[in-house]
Amino acid sequence: MTLGPNPRFCLRLGPGYNLNTIVVASLDVKGDDREIESLVRGDSWIPEKHVRPIETKRVSDSVVEITPSKPLASGQYILSGPLGVYDFGVEVGK
Repeated sequence: MTLGPNPRFCLRLGPGYNLNTIVVASLDVKGDDREIESLVRGDSWIPEKHVRPIETKRVSDSVVEITPSKPLASGQYILSGPLGVYDFGVEVGK
């Protein structure tokens, strides 16, 4: 899926879920592959240099909206949260 630089995601999460564990991160593209080095330390397995700042907003008792704090550059990204890891692309000008 390819999106514009300001994507908005909604996740169904219970009221007690720690929103600080949701991450948007950039991936390295090498040929046809998307890669990210993994690092297990603290609350995240993703190195800080790949993490993009996000805003989280609870829109109901069970739904959270996630948006980047600033527009994303063209490239490949992941959204990592309680329901898994999802990859997406960003194309500026889309």
